[in-house]
Amino acid sequence: VTLDLAGSTGLADVNDEEVACGSAVDSPASQGFLRKRSGVVLPLAPIAGYPWSTAARINHDGFVLGTSSSSTSSAATLWSPAGTAMALPDLGWSQSLPIALSDSGVVLGKGEIAGTWSPWIWDAVNGTRWLASLGFPSGGDPIAPEANDMDSSGRVAGNTWRGQSFVFDLASGTSTSLG
Repeated sequence: VTLDLAGSTGLADVNDEEVACGSAVDSPASQGFLRKRSGVVLPLAPIAGYPWSTAARINHDGFVLGTSSSSTSSAATLWSPAGTAMALPDLGWSQSLPIALSDSGVVLGKGEIAGTWSPWIWDAVNGTRWLASLGFPSGGDPIAPEANDMDSSGRVAGNTWRGQSFVFDLASGTSTSLG
């Protein structure tokens, strides 16, 4: 399969099954793709209303996390191993960006409302929730803390605007300061 863009192509992530995801970019356009172990390349279409897609993470089961975007907005998108796109339900934001995808299908991202970006979490059972509603620390900052990554056990690595690093455990709702 040939991707529709003439620009550069790069892999973003690979899982233990040697299935990879990435994007072909011919600025400003982009096309996400899934590369199967057999070498078959599957283009990842954006969700309705967006012209472009970008693939960022892939989990063990072959689900791909990325973004559907236009020149003015973006939406975190989850693709099935067959390439079917699903818009992740939002909480009223104008833009959303994916951060991490666990092997159990939990998605970590951030959404923007009125110029402020805040971290959120999505799973198939509970839907989309702001991390702050689960006890994600603010550190007393006027700017929402960053969620930078998530491990397979549901621990989120983050930091506050003041530079305090921490690990937040989704299961217990507790955080451990790392200084």
